[in-house]
Amino acid sequence: MKVISPMLKRVLYPCLSSAGWFDAQLEPSGFTAITYHGVFPEGYKVIDPDLDGGLIDAKTFRRQLRILKQRYNVISPQQLRVSLQDGKPLPSGSVLLTCDDGLVNHATEMLPTLQEEGLACLFFVTAASVQEDAQLMWYDELYLMMMEVPMQQFAKAIREVVGLEVRTKAGRRSLWAQVLKVLSGRTLGDLRQIVRQLRGRVGLSDEWRAAYLNDPVLRRRFQLLNREEVKALASAGMTIGSHTISHPMLSHISAERAREEMGESRRMLEEALGRPVWALAYPYGEGTSVDTREFRLAEEAGYCCAFMNVDSRHGEDVQRFAMPRVHVTRNMSMAEFEAHICGYHARLRLRFAQLRAATASGGAH
Repeated sequence: MKVISPMLKRVLYPCLSSAGWFDAQLEPSGFTAITYHGVFPEGYKVIDPDLDGGLIDAKTFRRQLRILKQRYNVISPQQLRVSLQDGKPLPSGSVLLTCDDGLVNHATEMLPTLQEEGLACLFFVTAASVQEDAQLMWYDELYLMMMEVPMQQFAKAIREVVGLEVRTKAGRRSLWAQVLKVLSGRTLGDLRQIVRQLRGRVGLSDEWRAAYLNDPVLRRRFQLLNREEVKALASAGMTIGSHTISHPMLSHISAERAREEMGESRRMLEEALGRPVWALAYPYGEGTSVDTREFRLAEEAGYCCAFMNVDSRHGEDVQRFAMPRVHVTRNMSMAEFEAHICGYHARLRLRFAQLRAATASGGAH
């Protein structure tokens, strides 16, 4: 599938889209959940393809919403909740909008567009957003620091502060991933202290960090929503879900810490909002960071459902604590977006996987 993906994206999908073929591919039952990670504020210039790859521009966001309105039934989060709790069937061609991380641009860029289009979204925020003061996502700040200094210098700081020997030859993203795995499971307070220590070790001042909190464009791109902003989002008709406390790789930490990340974040958000928090989005949300243990813990924490970040269409036998989602990215074309939403991309990927398995099985004989 990886070998032919460029051909699918650049040739097949555009041809099928222009012919209107995707319109007839939607399965009548089940629904599709979509996840965004934000919209670039006006005036923002992409800093790094990996760092910024999960966000899209405002024009693309509006265009995608209008395609969804024209061709599908965009349901509200509350419709999903009622369906899961009461067994009430959803409309044919249902699509649910979700968004992860709780960045300021979700309120400044996404919310006005959603309101203008008459749509609701399920926003997953970390418990860091119940605080009053401005914050950056700790792992975003790590990546931004890595961009400012040579990797060898950053690796030395990691060794001195965390006691971790890291490999630098594989590149910045690989180094970042190594550090995330080790730091997952630390408390949010510990993570912020580690980030402060690393910032000092590599010679970056408080003024460097302040630019991301005070510059009007960078603030909307990187800053987390605070308590009042999350409450305003909820008051505007959006639904707030939990994205844990510190955004760890849950499968890499103890069951006790994972239980706390899920349960305590729900409690903190409910206390701040004064309303139920019934949905969870697993951080990172793919097979290496979430497993069956996390599905069980999410149910024990009192959630109604929980979402992955892998692509598939929900069938009638929905696993409510392992719900897949289509992850919208900056490099996703409109034709590719259509292929994902109608479920064709997932079905095609499954078919290729079956063919590979059959070929491997035949070769074994």
